[in-house]
Amino acid sequence: MPHKAYLNEKHPGIAVIGTGRMGPGIALSFAGGGCPVLLVGRGKPQLKRAQTVIQEALALMVNNGLMEGAAAEATTARLRMSTDLTGISKAEIVVEATPEVLAHKQKLLAELEAIARSNAILATNTSGLPITQIAVGMRFPQRLVGMKFVIPAHLIPLVEVVKGQSTDIEVMESVCTVLRQIGKRPVKVMHDVPGFLQNRVQQAMRREAINLVARGIASAEDVDAAVQWGFGFRLLGAGTLESMDLVGLEQILRIHSYILPDLDPPSDPSPLLRQLIAGGKTGAGAGQGFLSWDAAREKVATRRMETVMVELLKLLQRIEETSAVKRDKTK
Repeated sequence: MPHKAYLNEKHPGIAVIGTGRMGPGIALSFAGGGCPVLLVGRGKPQLKRAQTVIQEALALMVNNGLMEGAAAEATTARLRMSTDLTGISKAEIVVEATPEVLAHKQKLLAELEAIARSNAILATNTSGLPITQIAVGMRFPQRLVGMKFVIPAHLIPLVEVVKGQSTDIEVMESVCTVLRQIGKRPVKVMHDVPGFLQNRVQQAMRREAINLVARGIASAEDVDAAVQWGFGFRLLGAGTLESMDLVGLEQILRIHSYILPDLDPPSDPSPLLRQLIAGGKTGAGAGQGFLSWDAAREKVATRRMETVMVELLKLLQRIEETSAVKRDKTK
């Protein structure tokens, strides 16, 4: 059984296995957050390609004011690359970021477990394979946790921290602490369900978007525009459950009662939604809905939503102006 004191340093040593679509961005995220990182790849060509990806990503951030030049140099200095797996033996967190093949991940995790220090956390960056199944073959599955970054990993704040059937809660807490320290927004997924959290919500939306096109209700372009310029435009300002609380859950129930039966597949309003309303938890105005509210929180949430939308409109205006200048120059 691994020792419980998993992490003792503010910036633990990290090993990332894999140089494909996700590995370089994950390595960059940790290195940019102050952690020494070892990136392990199959061969020198793969490592060279990963190095190019990382340097281009750093240049993009520096050129757009997201990182100072000195910070980019320090980030590069924290990164080492190798084809030798034995180098992970000193890491406190080992992140597997290889292709989505269950048998391969199972074999690799068992191999990593044998090399890594006994109290190291092992993490898998799977898009949706069950953590519990990936852990098959490990001696201590309680040390394995899902750590699902989103492409591009170095830019998108979200990381899903997924509990397998045997995952130790202390492992999850330690991982969340480190992710916050490097500037990420970890969310806990407490049950090992297919697709975890973000993908389940996202695929439900995609299913209905396809259905609307299939039924001839709208063109693909107009469905995309409805998402991009409607609720999608607002989501950075308020999450979907938060915005329902702000609207009022009784209004949401009325909407669900006539829309959900016409979706694909048809369904009824959630029993949880009815239960909250029956208990007087009707949203922000009642002080409780999906979230807990008071006047100050409601004011902050409303102001945040307005601020985000104003800043997005200003950003889009600048982008459009830049695009117009480029179009004029090409004429």
